[in-house]
Amino acid sequence: MQAILGLILIPCFALVLSVRRQHIPIKTSLYAVLLQAVLAVMMLFVPPLRALLNLLSQSVSVLQSASDAGAQFMFGFLAGGVTPYEVVNPSANFVVAFRVLPLILLISVLSAVLFHWNILPRIIQAFSWVLQRTLKLSGVLGFAAASSVFMGIIESPVLIKPYLKRISSSDLFALMTCGMSTVAGTVMVLYASLVETSIPDALTHILVASVMSVPAAILIAQIMVPPNPEEATSDHQEQATLTYTSSSSNTMEAALKGLNDGIKMVVSIAAILVVLFALVHLVNQGLAWIPSWDQERPMSLGLVLGQVMRPVMWIIGIPWSETGVAGELMATKTLLNEFVAYQQLSTLADGALSESSRKTMLYAMCGFANLGSLGILSGGLGAIVPERQAEITSLAARAVVSGTLTTLMTGAMVHLIFQAQSLVS
Repeated sequence: MQAILGLILIPCFALVLSVRRQHIPIKTSLYAVLLQAVLAVMMLFVPPLRALLNLLSQSVSVLQSASDAGAQFMFGFLAGGVTPYEVVNPSANFVVAFRVLPLILLISVLSAVLFHWNILPRIIQAFSWVLQRTLKLSGVLGFAAASSVFMGIIESPVLIKPYLKRISSSDLFALMTCGMSTVAGTVMVLYASLVETSIPDALTHILVASVMSVPAAILIAQIMVPPNPEEATSDHQEQATLTYTSSSSNTMEAALKGLNDGIKMVVSIAAILVVLFALVHLVNQGLAWIPSWDQERPMSLGLVLGQVMRPVMWIIGIPWSETGVAGELMATKTLLNEFVAYQQLSTLADGALSESSRKTMLYAMCGFANLGSLGILSGGLGAIVPERQAEITSLAARAVVSGTLTTLMTGAMVHLIFQAQSLVS
């Protein structure tokens, strides 16, 4: 009943934050909830679908290995190459600047080339035809939303870069929400390796969580920023016959343009991440002067937000006695990132969270919605479409909220499904 309550209250909270409540697409919202439940059941209990997900994940791993090869040639062990010393803490050997950011360069180049060859535009047109007749989404949004299951928060928008200037505000926000509520294939294996000892078959669960969150992201996004009827109609009509003409004279020129765009994104992302993490640390230093109710730890944003999140953790199915631990995990994920949160989940003392609660938290934290991603989204998307920088900045903070609501809804849904399975068995 807690999880059912969560599935009701989470969209209601999104409704409170809606900018156009009278335009919320009710039918699409109901379809999205149903689709999330169906996807969860099929992916968790139908072996062929689980095998397909693993195959798709492996294709992303190929891109990651190619990116690693180039980065390791340039940066050596900093990019994951052989270290000249014994690594005592493997997690400390994962350097974001040299392991994640180089992939953005590769995706940017591949995207530019595939657009020049007119491959991606044809795929987008196919998505447009299918999704306009199901969830009433544009093909551009559908393609980017699907790719966000395995691509990062910036890599998937890069795939549809030529269309970002013209998509509606609602579609732009939905795209941002999808990026915030999924995790890239580049880090799935890393996260799974962290929690595998406490949650068996962790990689499959992370894959399922990322896929499940896409329809939930569409639901939450269209509640918070519903389509404007006039804007949506013209946008769908335009994209039904959308064509793309490359501005490059040959493949090499297209690749170089993609590389230059990728460099701008990487620089913007790196700079904003440094500043945001520094600001969080600065605020925590100021809060440390305030007396804390926890004698073992000073006052901090994480400690405060962890207490605030306790009721939220309860409505996704966590027993109240465990919501303190769960709330702090969610606070860590929101303020810092999911990597640190998964690391803390893997090192929890026995009895801190039950097996059911650990699995629920694995799903609830499976998304990029955090302050660091706020910087990545603002800087990265702003570099792609600078003419929409003000709009992107205004929507980015809301996207962190919508992404968090989405993953919480995914956590509540999977908790409900697992509890129902245990009752049936």
